Amino acid sequence: MGRRYHRKSTAGIMIKDTTFIASRLPPSLVLVLGAILFLIFYFAVPSYLESVIYEKQGSRIAPMFEAIFARRIHWFEWLGTALGLIGIFFSIRNYLLFSNADYKERSIVGFIARLLSRNID
Repeated sequence: MGRRYHRKSTAGIMIKDTTFIASRLPPSLVLVLGAILFLIFYFAVPSYLESVIYEKQGSRIAPMFEAIFARRIHWFEWLGTALGLIGIFFSIRNYLLFSNADYKERSIVGFIARLLSRNID
């Protein structure tokens, strides 16, 4: 019987990578990183997707684009909120504590950021 490989979600990988990077940066850079990621994923990408929907308004495939991109817009807003929360947490944490976060702390922060962003969004 062969091995089964579980494919991880792109959002989970992005959250994991962001927590790893944010745990090692100085507080001011973490705050900038969190703000940039929040602005990109909460405002820039959804507005681009809405412009694509608006461009395709008169075509026959417009309902398909709208159905697909509406879910993606919500997903990007959720991801932006989670990444912004990670940036805020690690900027405060790195300001107060001068040590790097270990794997358990990073995974807990990622988990809590996912939960809070679902409740906020």
